Amino acid sequence: MTDLEYQTERLRIAIERAEKAERMLRLRDSLGYDVDVSTKYREWQWKIPHVAFKPEWDVRAIPPFAGAIIRYLVRHNDLTVSIYLDAYDLIGAMGVPYWEMRPNINGECERFLLNETTELVAAVAKSLERNEVKP
Repeated sequence: MTDLEYQTERLRIAIERAEKAERMLRLRDSLGYDVDVSTKYREWQWKIPHVAFKPEWDVRAIPPFAGAIIRYLVRHNDLTVSIYLDAYDLIGAMGVPYWEMRPNINGECERFLLNETTELVAAVAKSLERNEVKP
């Protein structure tokens, strides 16, 4: 390989890397990278309490949307309950961070303060015991 061919190859590789980096930046921006800053996800990773879901439940964490910072789908015996954490009171009107689950035993939404995870799990258990619960 001549010196010119070698330099040409190095330039081609550098251009490919720059194009890949540009594609990654566009992808990052399209996925809402700034959301991490605006919702302070790094701070919330230490503020969100542990939720002691029952071991027999199938719990799936799903991406946050519509103002929630975390969401779960809890399934048991083909019944599903949706749970989310509204840390900034963007969805409801509690004035403080809260969990919301739906449907509760009456088929409605039910809210719990951030640290009321025991009460949240108990309400989910009651809801999953009903045969009429729909996802």
